[in-house]
Amino acid sequence: MNDVIKKIKELPILDVIKNLCGVSVGRNEMMNCPFHAEDTPSLKVYSKTSTFKCFGCEEQGDSIQFIQKFHNLTFIGAVKMIADYYSIDMPKHEQKKRDYSFVSGYNRVSDFGNYALTKLNVDKSLKIVKYLNNRGLSDATIEKFKLGYWNEDAFNKGIYLHNLFESQGVSKDNFSSLDRHRGRLIIPLFNGNGSQVIGFASRALSKEDELKYGKYINDVNSEHKYGYNKSAYLFGYHLLEPKTFVYVVEGYLDAIFMHELGYNAVGIGGTALTDTHAGVLMKKFKTIVMAFDNDKSGVTKTFENLIRFDGHDVEFVLWDSNIKDAGDFCIERKSFKLTEDLSIGNIIKYIEHLWHQDYNSIQTDVDKRLEFCELIVKSTRHFEPIMRAEIENIIVKLIGEFTSY
Repeated sequence: MNDVIKKIKELPILDVIKNLCGVSVGRNEMMNCPFHAEDTPSLKVYSKTSTFKCFGCEEQGDSIQFIQKFHNLTFIGAVKMIADYYSIDMPKHEQKKRDYSFVSGYNRVSDFGNYALTKLNVDKSLKIVKYLNNRGLSDATIEKFKLGYWNEDAFNKGIYLHNLFESQGVSKDNFSSLDRHRGRLIIPLFNGNGSQVIGFASRALSKEDELKYGKYINDVNSEHKYGYNKSAYLFGYHLLEPKTFVYVVEGYLDAIFMHELGYNAVGIGGTALTDTHAGVLMKKFKTIVMAFDNDKSGVTKTFENLIRFDGHDVEFVLWDSNIKDAGDFCIERKSFKLTEDLSIGNIIKYIEHLWHQDYNSIQTDVDKRLEFCELIVKSTRHFEPIMRAEIENIIVKLIGEFTSY
């Protein structure tokens, strides 16, 4: 392995960055840092030593560390990626170590599901086709996310997929529940750079199926070092554009809907937002736009997670009262019932918006008003004194308006 690392460090770092990250270094070997949002180049590449340093966020290292940070990989994952691209032979024991067959199996299953859905998509009477069309998802988005579907014929009573995995050397014990995914929308989960499928989720298309197995089922390998890590995984991360802001939504489909409408978005996959999630996003984007569901649970999670973005610019989507989440918004926009773009505001506007849109029936319930105010105060204790005072003032103002009726 040391020989492989030595060969990689001998490669021109400018070429590695250009070939594996798709970015070019400008004059004087300076470039915009991809690890934090900025307008003026502050990252310096040193060709002679094959190293880099950002004078803005202070990230620094060699070509392996650049690839590791850029693609959100482990150190070994970055070595593998560079070695694969430049045809550098890995040691035999490392080849065995990185021959993670579950990834090969996931990729095969994902390709199969996407192929089946593409073929079935012409039949507008099928449940899966109606589901996608009713939600305004285009063929381009289906292909972008490699969405799939397995019907009875495709499954061949489950035997075909079990054989598919077995042919990749995957134990039946790890994939004993594949039959549960019949007749559901298949959503592949890609790694940080989109080169591999490291798992998949399936979404119920009927209430009956939802009651039987749940709305979503995840099939992931969390034990493997190259596998799925829910505390760090961001759905759609590999599709993010180099903008200054990103929308953070709750579910897989929420992120897909946002991309359908052209928004830069990631989903946390229905799990809790973690410090790791927040850290990755804050390094890459100047502004975080919270777009969790427009219900009590979504609003509560929005406020409770503010501390994870402490000191960072955070904005909020101001959902209309009849919009529950990104899926509803997409349906309304695609059906032309809603023509306006997303409305965004800071925390003051967000509080006022929730107060006046009758969030959680607080318009008519004094106890719910107080509960809402307590949530805000508790969630913003870490704010700077000036902002905290501004928030307290708006709460006093809103309560005053309420009690004056």
